[in-house]
Amino acid sequence: MLELVAMTLYTLALAGSALWTEQKLQRAPVLPMTANVQNGDRVAVIVPARNEAHNIARCVRSLLDQFYPALDLIVVDDQSTDATPEIVAALQSKHPPGAHLHLLRTPELPPGWFGKPHAAWIGAQHPAARTADWLLFVDADTRSHPALVSSGLAFARNLGVDLLSIFSQQVLCTVWERLIMPHIFYVIAISFDWRRVNDPSDPLAIANGQFILIRRAIYDAVGGHRAVRAAIAEDQQLAEITKRAGYRLFLADGRELMTTRMYTSLGEIWEGWSKNAYLGLGERAYLLALAALGGVAGGIGPFLLASWALRRLARHPGRSSALMSLEAFGLLGLILRNRWIVMRELDVPRWYTFTLPLGALLSIGIAFTAWWQVVSGRGVTWKGRRYARVGAS
Repeated sequence: MLELVAMTLYTLALAGSALWTEQKLQRAPVLPMTANVQNGDRVAVIVPARNEAHNIARCVRSLLDQFYPALDLIVVDDQSTDATPEIVAALQSKHPPGAHLHLLRTPELPPGWFGKPHAAWIGAQHPAARTADWLLFVDADTRSHPALVSSGLAFARNLGVDLLSIFSQQVLCTVWERLIMPHIFYVIAISFDWRRVNDPSDPLAIANGQFILIRRAIYDAVGGHRAVRAAIAEDQQLAEITKRAGYRLFLADGRELMTTRMYTSLGEIWEGWSKNAYLGLGERAYLLALAALGGVAGGIGPFLLASWALRRLARHPGRSSALMSLEAFGLLGLILRNRWIVMRELDVPRWYTFTLPLGALLSIGIAFTAWWQVVSGRGVTWKGRRYARVGAS
């Protein structure tokens, strides 16, 4: 009897979480496409780039092809050891003089700074950025629809938004991407509510560093990236200080207007998410433990429970065992349906739904590897730089 009660409580909790997450995904506000905006505001697009030779040309070309005319594009090469700056310089020479494509190179990373906020800050000091009405920070691994800037600007102006961020469409091509990334994105989706983020009276603040559009005056008022210089998750902290200062933050679904391929191999996935898994949580081990527990409960537990219930029914047939099996397989079906929706939204073959336990295990492994690297003093590595603790350089 106690087994049945415990199982029912677990089933209700997990089913409720799955249904709640589905509802949140369905009510995400969508950034509408707007091709023509005539308001005279100047926009400086800043692209921090370190060792992005395989991405930077496509990213820059997509930004140079924007419909919005009053735009300066500033690529900030952050001490790359590959051909990133040479590729951008070649694009400068091929593009017409009026294209407003600028290339900056950062000095050595100062003590107390992380790489990306430093590059973003350097870009924001360029004369074209200093005189701009808006700053748009874009990651180098993104591809932008020609209407991206005009759509973001029109939306922000119409709603009186001071900082606009979007989630882009993720491009997942390899087996490792399709195994691990959907589980991580699902955990992220569970962790917040769109309505709370977009409610000015709610302190919850979230931004996605792949696209952050902020008014120049507001950027200066909150201290810009200098204020988040020691943050591995600088996008999150920039959103927090902006909203805390009383400015309007808005997060939207921008998948029709931007695509991102974050990583292309298991090594890149492991290294990239390791830097966020522990340092990005501010070294709060309890948050890491909660994420791992959620991964076990939601990604592995339903499969183990269904297997256990089936064995119990075979060994101890009866009403109680039958009810347990019904509950277990009902929960498993709901979880699989939930993850099928995630795979559909990510444009991943649906059969990857059944790899959920493996994806959860790999994600937990990434998180605890990062934790051990930090607490042991080894630090996590990202693009050739080692970060030991929050605030380290």
